[in-house]
Amino acid sequence: MYLSFCFFLLLICLLNLPIVAELFAIDLPWLLDLTVSFQAQYALVAAVMIPWLIKRFNKSGWVLAIIATTAIGYNFSRFYWPVSDVEPSNDKALRVFQANISYYNNQLAALKQQISHFQPDILVLFEYNHANKDFYRELAADFQSIPPEYGIPSGIAVFSKYPISSRKVHNMASSSVNIIEMTFFAQVQQTPIRLFALHPPSPRTEKLFELRNKTLSRLEDKIQRQGQLNQLMPTLVMGDLNTAPWSGYLPDFAFGQFLPCFAGQGYGATWHLTSGWLAPLLATKIDYCFYSSHFQITDYQLIEIAGSDHKGLSYQLQLIE
Repeated sequence: MYLSFCFFLLLICLLNLPIVAELFAIDLPWLLDLTVSFQAQYALVAAVMIPWLIKRFNKSGWVLAIIATTAIGYNFSRFYWPVSDVEPSNDKALRVFQANISYYNNQLAALKQQISHFQPDILVLFEYNHANKDFYRELAADFQSIPPEYGIPSGIAVFSKYPISSRKVHNMASSSVNIIEMTFFAQVQQTPIRLFALHPPSPRTEKLFELRNKTLSRLEDKIQRQGQLNQLMPTLVMGDLNTAPWSGYLPDFAFGQFLPCFAGQGYGATWHLTSGWLAPLLATKIDYCFYSSHFQITDYQLIEIAGSDHKGLSYQLQLIE
């Protein structure tokens, strides 16, 4: 009985850990940062235990239940807080599809059908495998501007129906980690749009954890510098960031010119184990897009990706007046 009570106290600590870190601007070390990634699981366990806790411990149970539910509400409010509804300038939307398709995907035919169904103007694939030449050619047939087949840094392939006017690769300490920056001219919207795509490493070790954080920090600094110089054109940031929403290392673009695509859309995990009874339990959100204040997002969806352990993101962006 008291062991269960102590376990619930531990849950309260885990639920409040990201709140305390945010409140006091604490950069959590490697293992603690990994610990905060599973807030959905902690919330589920706490919800199951709360009725028993109240029944067994009465007033003390109520106090702990209120603390736990307050922490859960705060941690998940970012997904449900409504975004201001701004009237778009026209009904011509920029359709975007992004997904980590897995280097080892063996269901590429089904994946191709999924992509064709959404008919994206911009398609960004992470963990693109150079060995899949036929898949590449089939995709390229639907786009005007395509990446060079043997020049896809960090396994990030960007396909566009609009002409790409500039392309840069910002190298990190590791040759396998880069930030891709592109500018393309959206003819329907009659405006240049900047795109950043990145796939920092999974923090499986402390060294990879540090490299991930440096990559995210460099992205944030670069965009913030452009904003301060008033050079921030309509901009989209996307990637498998290998970072949970509750991590202090997730870019927040604190200068207020960006929103995460998940804002107001509800919580949804984007990565999960592909098999085993633990698969539903070990799932979290690590795939993101962020858009500048020039846009309004519509039709945001999480899509099961054939052959991958990630969900894809499909959405539309409309310029606002």
